[in-house]
Amino acid sequence: MMQYIQLEGEVGIGKSNLLKALAHWLGRRGWLVLKGRFFDPERRPFQGWDGVITAIRDLLENLPSGVYDALKPDIDAATCMFPELGGDPLGDGPPVD
Repeated sequence: MMQYIQLEGEVGIGKSNLLKALAHWLGRRGWLVLKGRFFDPERRPFQGWDGVITAIRDLLENLPSGVYDALKPDIDAATCMFPELGGDPLGDGPPVD
């Protein structure tokens, strides 16, 4: 099950350090932690997803072919929302039928 948190607060109160510690703690317990950052949400409201989508694409590229094949219907569905998951025209990224 996917879960997420959204952390907001004043500049300099320790949000980044808190999240680093939480990501480390969760990672040691077997969780997959993906991160996104918003620098200017008014100009690029979905910017925070860039890092998450890149991390997912990197994970997909390194899956054994049998696992990738089993996940292909889900990957195809997600690619409708995030085309970057399907690779690019130069052939980089996960295999595409």
